[in-house]
Amino acid sequence: MSVSSPGWKRWLTWGLARTSDYRGGLKMNRLPVACLLAVIAWLGAGQVGAEVPGWQPAERAQQPAQQNPADRARDFWNKEFADGKVLLQKGPSPLLVTHIKGRKPGSALDIGMGQGRNAVYLAEQGWDVTGVDLSDVAVGQAKANAATKGVRLQAVVSDLDAFDFGTDRWDLITSFYMHGWHRRSPTDVPGRIYRALRPGGLLIVEGFREPPNTVGLRTEVLAREYGRMHIIRNENVSEYPAWYEAERTPLVFFVAEKRLVGR
Repeated sequence: MSVSSPGWKRWLTWGLARTSDYRGGLKMNRLPVACLLAVIAWLGAGQVGAEVPGWQPAERAQQPAQQNPADRARDFWNKEFADGKVLLQKGPSPLLVTHIKGRKPGSALDIGMGQGRNAVYLAEQGWDVTGVDLSDVAVGQAKANAATKGVRLQAVVSDLDAFDFGTDRWDLITSFYMHGWHRRSPTDVPGRIYRALRPGGLLIVEGFREPPNTVGLRTEVLAREYGRMHIIRNENVSEYPAWYEAERTPLVFFVAEKRLVGR
């Protein structure tokens, strides 16, 4: 067996594993020892066709069942909403109230609607609202809240990465405390939002800021991602967030309008 053969490489890997430190980093002065261990074990095992102790070919290894990331997130948020751990303010975001004032109601999409505090408020103001959330428990709570207020709400259970935003479909898109999705989604979030807005349509985003939040929003990133829109507001603020917090927290407020054709 040559030193370039798969079998030898497996034995060398086995030897290296036994001469590394507890953090998994190789001690370079132990490399000769690793090679010696591999050679001795290789010869003792009969060389050709021998298997490394504890090693299984990929096709034979038992792979643990892995849950889809969207399913894991759904299970997590379902439990949070069902257990009452999601303590959101009951009223709408002041940022939303301020920036829809005086605008003619149209079609609105609330991304990550949760229990529907903002979606229900928009419906009360005459908007035709669709709210989307991964958690079917949250969507059920939003429907109940809309029924209590006597307003119509189109509530959809969907992974946002899979949801069809459409093209030139919405006069308003809102996103409150969905900063993690904005940062981590494998999809082109800015492109999807831009295409989905009608000319003159408004985007309102509110979320935790990075730093200190490791997946928070950053004003310079938002400015770059939505640079083709007319940015009305893009600022770092210190405010009490929608999530019940005992103190002011670093947030980002972002509002932008899709330019009219020809402007």
